[in-house]
Amino acid sequence: QAARPSPSHASGASPASTASSNRDRATSQAAAGTGDDRNRRRRCRVGSAKRSAGHDADTHRAEVVLVHELVGIDGLGLERRVAAAPADAQGRILLGLAYQQRARETGDPDFFMRSERMLLQARTLAPREPVALTGLAALASTRHRFETAIGLSRKALAYDPENAVAFGVLGDSFIELGRYDEAFEAYDRMAELAPGLSSYARVAHARELLGRPGEAIEAIELGLDYQTLSEHSAWGFVQIGNLELGRGRLEVAGRFFRRALARYPGYVHALGGLAEIDRARGNYERAIERLKVVVERLPVPEYATRLGD
Repeated sequence: QAARPSPSHASGASPASTASSNRDRATSQAAAGTGDDRNRRRRCRVGSAKRSAGHDADTHRAEVVLVHELVGIDGLGLERRVAAAPADAQGRILLGLAYQQRARETGDPDFFMRSERMLLQARTLAPREPVALTGLAALASTRHRFETAIGLSRKALAYDPENAVAFGVLGDSFIELGRYDEAFEAYDRMAELAPGLSSYARVAHARELLGRPGEAIEAIELGLDYQTLSEHSAWGFVQIGNLELGRGRLEVAGRFFRRALARYPGYVHALGGLAEIDRARGNYERAIERLKVVVERLPVPEYATRLGD
């Protein structure tokens, strides 16, 4: 499964406006110190996220969460394996998940379509396979079909109550629908079952929504302690850079964007972050140069809009 929160934008709204709306709502409640907010702070135990001796990254559950970090399409010959075995449900699940990882690395949506085909085939072969259901839930969330994602996640949890990734997708979908209490509970459960970058990134997102960017950064840094793929680590560094950028700490943000590029050369999201720093400093020509490269590689509305601005 795509073990990370999906971008905060819902169908029918721009990415910036929806993310801002969600964040403003949660942050204003936090600032007011209402009873509801105190309850959120208590229930979202992200305030004390730490390693758990009982949930080592080598456990089976963590391996399920980190399957994208363990599987390579070429390395395991998954495409050849699936082509040679029409009844191989597990091979199709692994290939479907690997396609999702490739989609994140390249920005090519065709890999999401390939992933869906593989996971639907796997579900036909093994209707009660929770990992296939979770992968389909992740795709639904990516496509902003949040109610569908919730339904698929709950089906996966019915077959496997300790499916950490399903809790993550469930939380992501609840966040997008404004159901913060349920989202935070799901994130807490994911972090308990499988601590790592995937779960702590969600912890960080919850903290950010509550107006606690410093603690959000701490959560991502904790997640980065776990061994991950280069692209996953780069993504984590970019999230920290974005949080620091939001705090007006341009030098610090730049260091994290450059760390991301060192970990994963040419990473478009890191280039986009550096472009934001250039813009904030009034260096528009340099920002335009960077964003042209970003939009050429990943032509999504967010970056195209920045370039236009």
